[in-house]
Amino acid sequence: PHVGEGAEVLLALGINDLFSAPVADAADDVARAVDQLTDAGAARVVMTTVNPNDVGTAEALDGGWAAKVGDYNAWLIAAGEDDDRFPTLEVARWDEVAAGHADWLQPDGVHLTPAGGDAYAELLDEAVATG
Repeated sequence: PHVGEGAEVLLALGINDLFSAPVADAADDVARAVDQLTDAGAARVVMTTVNPNDVGTAEALDGGWAAKVGDYNAWLIAAGEDDDRFPTLEVARWDEVAAGHADWLQPDGVHLTPAGGDAYAELLDEAVATG
């Protein structure tokens, strides 16, 4: 990646890995991306946790979805706290902000409504402003 020295990067990776692959695959993707951005000069890499909302009708949200998201979020939060391994990573807690807001999600339980998009943008804005 090409980022300027001292850049602040908002990194949003898709959650498709959580549908069909082990959580470790998603964690590896994040680690690789954060490492590359840090090596390229990023001073901060901000990521959000995933909302484990189970209100959707998508088949993939049934069964182990919430557990996989919980495991991934736990890994991401721990990574954000590990300044030795990930000195630039900061984690914004979308899982906490979105909790109880089924109205922020489309019927599939994953994609955002306009109100959800506004809330997500506000979370990112706050994360960047407080860094």
